[in-house]
Amino acid sequence: MSLFGSFLNLFRPQPRIDPARVQVTVAPPQRAPTEKRKELKPPGNAIRVSFGAGGFPLAIVGESNYQDELERLRSAIDEGQRWLVARFYIRREPQNAHDPNAIVVTTDSGETIGYFSRQDAKQYRAAVERLEAHYDTIWCRGCLQGGTDSKPSIGVVLDVLPPRDLAELPTEPRARRSETKPDEHDDGDGFVDLVGESRYQETLRGLSGLFETIGRTDRTFVVKLIPEPENPSDPNAVAARTEGDATVGYLGKRHASEYQRLLRSRADVVTCVARLTGGSSTKPSIGVEIDFAPVLKLRQAQ
Repeated sequence: MSLFGSFLNLFRPQPRIDPARVQVTVAPPQRAPTEKRKELKPPGNAIRVSFGAGGFPLAIVGESNYQDELERLRSAIDEGQRWLVARFYIRREPQNAHDPNAIVVTTDSGETIGYFSRQDAKQYRAAVERLEAHYDTIWCRGCLQGGTDSKPSIGVVLDVLPPRDLAELPTEPRARRSETKPDEHDDGDGFVDLVGESRYQETLRGLSGLFETIGRTDRTFVVKLIPEPENPSDPNAVAARTEGDATVGYLGKRHASEYQRLLRSRADVVTCVARLTGGSSTKPSIGVEIDFAPVLKLRQAQ
């Protein structure tokens, strides 16, 4: 059985696997992580245009002209991560001498690191222009590739919605965090906190331990959002469960209510990317936050 299969079995009710009997191969020592880079909050009214599901379908061009900027960014990102992921900003550059449809990609410090290809820029121009009329900032996640001995040049691929979906995004900026309730916390990148994780610390510690064993420093996994109409505490409760059906927390009341309303028009439940938080000496309790973008897409589809 593969290590990944052993990992999934930990969250199936039967049979239970004794972690001490799981055979693992110790990976070679990795470079000690540097101090983690602190991302700046997107300025002004910002909108995120990413899938948030871990894929990076759009490759940009021109990075060869910005290797110094990309090397600075690469050095600043926590090298303990499996993927070198950062926030990038996109905007039109209509005065560009080479392409009036140009869309430039910048870092949160304002440095240019590349452009959309001519073909992509032409397809995205109208949707980006529409969003620029309502938002100060348009941003997405991107992943750095290369910068190694076998591939010295650093490139960037973006997690960005296709033009059609971009054109359907709402044009009313989201309420500021100060206007939201405690159980609706959004850290600015589309992830929201679950509640009730304190009851599932044994499961979360087991998951955290597996990630440490296999070197998954991003600590991300997939959860299903399952309504619990028979829940004695709240008939609108929505549980977040792993693929092995282990509960790791619940949606906050406002998000649960919205999800239940949107789910009435669907026969299947939604799956989301989740990630662990905490579990350190300064914050021993392990929490979970989920990427709420798949649920927001249900709203946009209505």
